[in-house]
Amino acid sequence: MSLTPLITRVFAGELARSSHRTITYSPPILLTPGGAACTAVYIAGPLTRVMGVPGDRMGVCVADPTGIFEITLHQDQRDLATTFSKMTPPLFIAVLGEVHLQTGSGGSIVTVRPLEVYNADRTFRDRWVIRTAEDTLLRLIKLQATLDRRCTDPIAQEIVRLYRTDTGQLRGLAAMVRDALATVRDTPVPQGINVRALLLAILAQHSGPRGMAVDDILLHASREGLTRDNVLAEITALIKDDECYQPGAGLIKIL
Repeated sequence: MSLTPLITRVFAGELARSSHRTITYSPPILLTPGGAACTAVYIAGPLTRVMGVPGDRMGVCVADPTGIFEITLHQDQRDLATTFSKMTPPLFIAVLGEVHLQTGSGGSIVTVRPLEVYNADRTFRDRWVIRTAEDTLLRLIKLQATLDRRCTDPIAQEIVRLYRTDTGQLRGLAAMVRDALATVRDTPVPQGINVRALLLAILAQHSGPRGMAVDDILLHASREGLTRDNVLAEITALIKDDECYQPGAGLIKIL
């Protein structure tokens, strides 16, 4: 069965931990421990290293807050190889590339074969981090629902089985996302947004019996253009003003 390319955003730290794929489809789909199923990835970050020359096998390294993407070019990719050879690190770029899983006695390695490359900047990279964090958190929520038997998605079930997923692993990946978001440069609150009113609306709509996780609040607020610092500062103010409280670690609830 042929499959349209599945393109996703995933952090380097998660991609590096990937060691399984499903061979039900052609080409095989890479399954990541955080719940992504992809044949290609869209990445952004600083180019840190270019190895080799056009005409030979070239290697390129692109960093994100969680690790390094290893990008390899084949000898027939002369145009892209020439483009990379003219770049002088460090500079921000974005890359669309196919993912390839290589397995051997030393373990598994995931590499990216580039299809397209674009110039970028710090602002673009920060937006990529925010969007990738959103996508990753949604996938982690889905995997937790699968562990709790509230989700029967076959791909999620296969990932849980292959990686022997447990809540501790998901928390570790969530912490990776939190650390990545912490690198995003603080920006002013977008004009016209009442941060307090927006956060209270998010809490009113999405809180459960025990409140709402801070990471989930950050996810919803980022869609409105708010940064991590914007949100955490206002959460602190809401608690100080007795409009919200913390019923447990990492949880916020309206009083």
